[in-house]
Amino acid sequence: MLGNINLADKSYEELIREAVEKIPLYTNEWTNFNMSDPGITILQNLSAFTMLQQSRINEVTEEIRLRLLEMLGYQKSEFKAASVLLVEEKNRALKLTAGEKLSAGGLCFETEEPVDLTSWGIKAVYTLPDIRESVYKDITYLLERSVKTSAYAFGKPVKNNSAIYFVFDKFPQEELLMSVQVKDEGKRNPFGEENIIFADIIWQCFTENGWTNVEASDETRGFLLSGVIKIKLPENPLETSVFTQSGYVLRCVLKNNCYDIPPRISCVSVNLIEVIQKDTKAKSFCFDDPKNVVLKHRMADYGYFTVYGREAGDKYYRAYKPYTAYTKEEQGRFYLLSVLSDGSYRFDFDPERFGNAPEQGADSIRIICYNDETIHHYKAGRVEGYENQIIDLEQLERVLPDEFCLLAEDTDDGGEKRYFFIEPGNINPDELCYTVISGKGQLKITEPGLADDCRLFLSDCAVTAGASGNIIAGNKFIPVPQENNPPPPCVFINPSAGENGITAETGEELRLRFLKDIKNASAAVTPADYEKLAMETPGYCIHKVKAVYCREKNVMRLAVKPYTGEERPTLSGVHIKHIGNWLDSRRMITSKIELCRPVYVPIDLQAKIYVKSYFENARNDIEKFISQALDGVTTDVPFGAAVSYNHLFRGLEDLPCVDSLYELKISTRDRQNTYTEGADIIMNDDALYYEGRINLEIIIHPL
Repeated sequence: MLGNINLADKSYEELIREAVEKIPLYTNEWTNFNMSDPGITILQNLSAFTMLQQSRINEVTEEIRLRLLEMLGYQKSEFKAASVLLVEEKNRALKLTAGEKLSAGGLCFETEEPVDLTSWGIKAVYTLPDIRESVYKDITYLLERSVKTSAYAFGKPVKNNSAIYFVFDKFPQEELLMSVQVKDEGKRNPFGEENIIFADIIWQCFTENGWTNVEASDETRGFLLSGVIKIKLPENPLETSVFTQSGYVLRCVLKNNCYDIPPRISCVSVNLIEVIQKDTKAKSFCFDDPKNVVLKHRMADYGYFTVYGREAGDKYYRAYKPYTAYTKEEQGRFYLLSVLSDGSYRFDFDPERFGNAPEQGADSIRIICYNDETIHHYKAGRVEGYENQIIDLEQLERVLPDEFCLLAEDTDDGGEKRYFFIEPGNINPDELCYTVISGKGQLKITEPGLADDCRLFLSDCAVTAGASGNIIAGNKFIPVPQENNPPPPCVFINPSAGENGITAETGEELRLRFLKDIKNASAAVTPADYEKLAMETPGYCIHKVKAVYCREKNVMRLAVKPYTGEERPTLSGVHIKHIGNWLDSRRMITSKIELCRPVYVPIDLQAKIYVKSYFENARNDIEKFISQALDGVTTDVPFGAAVSYNHLFRGLEDLPCVDSLYELKISTRDRQNTYTEGADIIMNDDALYYEGRINLEIIIHPL
């Protein structure tokens, strides 16, 4: 049923006929197949029962199917907001409030915390082949996002004790964030949870005590992946001169490495802020001290508040109203609202004047802010008292479950309204339990608990575009204007792509993901399994793999060619160990694994070719064709492939510049790793061919 197979695809008559036809296969004593035979009657009853059973299985509901998938460890992914790092286009000093909205390509992004940017940055970037020497290379061009070039972080080939230096005009207070974009990371498999280390790197800062080691959290894994490097700065950095620049200096020193591909950097950015791809519709804020309730947030600027306080001896919240010049009562639950000089909002509670005030304690005051749209649709609905009640959230879709909360209203024994806040995912059957169906913008009341007949209101709600928020690098972000509160005149750019955005799955998408996973090889049995798993080795760039099973020795031999910058790349001992460990945990218990390096076989070619006289670059065209035809290394030619004489002959003969092919010979000097079939040269299972000695005699054919 998880595979969506129709089990009731045969009629009752077909089932009876098939059953009767199979009787002679099991016994020769049953000879009466008439309807009056008791055995046939039993078959009819069993067939009817089978029809009913299969029909019911086909009627399995979506909920049951999801429960079955959950038992197998598969749950629907819900919406998750993407995060993006931004830099101010002109590196200007500015301040943004928490919840500030920025727009990029029709998507809304928000700041989570207040932003106070000062003007600082990197002045210069250098690489040094050896920290014991003074020969350096200026790669400051990496700071220009418009320059489409890159630089090797530790040289090519990579050398231990090499370093990359970053010179700053200023340092931030405690922690420095650096966004690094690298080249060719698309060829690398995801690392996953595998702790594969390609390099031993230390970060140092120049201080009063000289070069001092500093703590660093490196998402790039030694400049192999694009990501963020977080550096904890020392308390006493010292300005110094490095090469041709003076300033505050960080350096990254390579102590040891086993890089498969030399790391290459294409862009470096600092002075970053993080924004989240979401559009907040309602948000609540908690305060502990009723004498110090000051709110500064973009949501507060809309001016729509509802205030709730928990009073002494009461576990529920009570609603407080604003006291204005038009309020007639002097006793009741009121608050005084004032706007401070920095644009923040102050809420004052006066128990002596009004007779009521929230107590001091954890989250004793909660203030809900709504935007212009949600203030008209903040009423979610009413709990009817039955399980699995569905409530549609008006004009809301793609809701973030992690940022959702409800305010529930009911009455106490005295008929007075009381309030409590409920987050999704509660499992206490005595309380209101619900889940958010984020894709449809719905609530599902799984257990009404003791909240029967209570009214529900939005407390916290934000919507997102999910995976669509994982935008590419280089977009412009413009602050969104708000009435009576113009945004600062600034433009931001994201130096790196957005990440972590997820779109909610439907039940059908979850089922298809399950079917795809069970078809993928998680254990190595056949040579194809070994090849697929080797290609997926976490963190590695694998170009091609050939697996061959040796029955006599019960050994699976794998030839593996990585992507590297070398002309004919091979595997180091460390790489063989890592790939072997990855495969070893997935192999058949009784089988053995043998990883071998690629063998490269040169193919020599000799030819005598008549070319047409009016082709000026005939030799170049012929040499280019031969180079491509004899390239079994950089192309997708598999291990053990043949060099086809006929393919070469026909290909040369079909070139526009060739009049006729008088002579063609191909040969190899490596007889140990090849054999011949007719005029073709066949590679061994671990061998690849490449262009060897080429001897061309080009004769211009007279007109």
